[in-house]
Amino acid sequence: MFDALKKRNQGGKSMDEQVAELKALIDTAREERGALSTMLTQIEVRAGKVSLPQVSKAVQKASDKADGASKQIDALEVRPASASRTRWYGSGPLRG
Repeated sequence: MFDALKKRNQGGKSMDEQVAELKALIDTAREERGALSTMLTQIEVRAGKVSLPQVSKAVQKASDKADGASKQIDALEVRPASASRTRWYGSGPLRG
């Protein structure tokens, strides 16, 4: 690793500048690692609060609501078809 730093030194930066950049990079990586660790811990805690049966129940409710909406749409499709068979004469509709 130090050989790589010595070779980079030929590029114009001093060894102290390169070491400072490397230390800054390492510090940044440590901070990001700490932040990621915190995020993963929060995800694990939240995941522990929601169980598979709860998710299954929520999915079932959503499916039931979708089925209900689908039935209502089907019922609405039938109404225009029956209305087109109705003829209006005088005071009220006559089916025919």
